[in-house]
Order: sequence, then structure tokens, then C-alpha cells
Amino acid sequence: MLLVSLQSLLGTSTVNLVRPTKRLDSSAGPVNSDTTVLYNIPCTIQPLSSKEKLAFAQRQIFLTHRIYFNRDIAPQRQDRLDAKDGRQFQILGYFNLAGRSRVWAAEVREQTP
Repeated sequence: MLLVSLQSLLGTSTVNLVRPTKRLDSSAGPVNSDTTVLYNIPCTIQPLSSKEKLAFAQRQIFLTHRIYFNRDIAPQRQDRLDAKDGRQFQILGYFNLAGRSRVWAAEVREQTP
């Protein structure tokens, strides 16, 4: 696993945590929309190595990146991360790296438009 210093987490990239929501329109019909839960979260976005991608793919898990944070963003199932450069990432896993509550990592798949 890639070790990331806290210094490298600050200002490298920023993402927004977006949560899909359902609401009713004026005719009481369901409408899907997105709610941004957290804005401008500092992070580091790292592509997975070919070796890591292959290891996950052999288990039918298709990841493209790991995103590191210096705080717990507490994502929920179905949340996504929107990067400032326009990329969107579906969160497939999230964990406290090394159990020390200093670095958290999201395992994600980049979504194509």
C-alpha cells in the first residue's frame, strides 16, 4: 500500500462529496438529484498501479484510483466524489488507513460521462 504523508494531502487536489437524493416534483413524481454534502475537501488522488487493478479485477472489483484524506469525510453508500478537474469517482470502499485516525482512503472507480 502506498504511504502518503500528511503534508502531501494538503492542497494537492480538492473534491466535493456528492450524495444522490430523491425528491418529489410539483406533480408528486420522483426526481433524482444530487446534494453536495462537503465542499473543497483537500485530498490526494492516486491512480492504482496495473498490478493493483489486476488483483482487484480478478475478484470482480473494478477500481481505478485511491483518494487520500486528512480527515474522516464519512461517506455513505452510493456517494461520489467530484474533482475540480471535472472527473467523478464512485466510492466503492472507505477506510481509516493504519487505524490511527490521521489518514483515510477511499477506493474508487472513475466514472465516464
